Amino acid sequence: MIVIDKAVKSFIKKINDLSTHSKLVIFAAIVTVIFTLICLLSSGINFSYNVVYGGKVVAQVSDTAVYEQALANAADSIVCDGSSADVLSDAKIKPIITTKNTSSSADELTSIILKNSERVKQGYIVKVDGKDALYLSSCEDVNKALDTRLNMYNKKDKSCESKFANEITVTKAYFDKVSLSTSDEMQSYVNSLDVVTVVTDTESKKIPYDTVVKRSSSKKAGYTLVTTKGVEGVKQLNKQLTLLNGKVTDEKILSEKVVSNPVNEVVVVGTATSSKGSSNKYASSGKFVYPADKNAYLTITSYWGDGRNHKAIDIAGAIGTKIFASLSGTVTYAGYMSDYGYNVVVDHGNGMSTRYAHCSKLYVKSGEKVSAGQTIALMGNTGNSTGPHLHFEVILNGTRVDPAPYLGLY
Repeated sequence: MIVIDKAVKSFIKKINDLSTHSKLVIFAAIVTVIFTLICLLSSGINFSYNVVYGGKVVAQVSDTAVYEQALANAADSIVCDGSSADVLSDAKIKPIITTKNTSSSADELTSIILKNSERVKQGYIVKVDGKDALYLSSCEDVNKALDTRLNMYNKKDKSCESKFANEITVTKAYFDKVSLSTSDEMQSYVNSLDVVTVVTDTESKKIPYDTVVKRSSSKKAGYTLVTTKGVEGVKQLNKQLTLLNGKVTDEKILSEKVVSNPVNEVVVVGTATSSKGSSNKYASSGKFVYPADKNAYLTITSYWGDGRNHKAIDIAGAIGTKIFASLSGTVTYAGYMSDYGYNVVVDHGNGMSTRYAHCSKLYVKSGEKVSAGQTIALMGNTGNSTGPHLHFEVILNGTRVDPAPYLGLY
């Protein structure tokens, strides 16, 4: 402070020592400088910076912060084999005084720097889930390939939407000394991408009808009459299918609507037994042995007729349940048939024989004598069968008749 004070006092003393003319000259000079500054400021003078890149002025910025931000943005935009800072090392900034306000923003300067670089080449990056997958000089071919990949799974006759299983983005980029992907490499990579397709479709499905069996004591055993023909119903399903590369991975029923209800089939089955003839002889004699082991869990799943002209009784049980000969007799057949599977036929005389079908194992052979209650086979699911059971037939004079009266079921 003492030094400054002495300097100021010394300057004032020198001014005072000057002549009046000199003082006027100095005053006029000071006024002129002040006036000039005022005029310059009022005319729009600006303090700015020129951006010099590659030896030429490419832009003007208002302050150094804009320049620094633009350089950082440009460096982030460059994919290069090395340091992006080296690519931008030619960029310089110089202060200037100007009356023109043509300052560029950071984004504008970023684009200017990248476009004016002789080393940087413009191209595109294909990213899969945010990771670089392909480097390309053009986006036209890859966009076409991506669309083709999606469209190959679209179904023109159905409502559907296809999309890639991964997030695919194609963005503009700048490259320096980077090997770009070839057309074949690009096509091969696009063809490997997973495509998820969601299809909405409608389907008509049949509703099966039930069979109602009405037993009539006024009709003889063996009598069967369909009084009402069964008619299948129809329902319409609105479904959503999810496919991965054309293969169904999930199916959902969105809604269903009954178009027509099924009509149950009604069958009248006779239960009366005759007082004459061989059938009464055997039914009333009590000689018939139940053909399956009652100690096992058994269920009669189908009676005579049952709306499908079923000429037997089906007794369901576990595979391996014992099967007994209902009457004594001679085995006339023991083997395999396409419909009956493994089966046994026993002749009991007087025109009567019985068949035991769908067996898993046979214990007798043709020509062998068997007695009532003897184990002749084991229950199974062979031949034309939808589950393990015994198909039991009673054959009278070559005609299959209702087995129920012989087993005491009616």
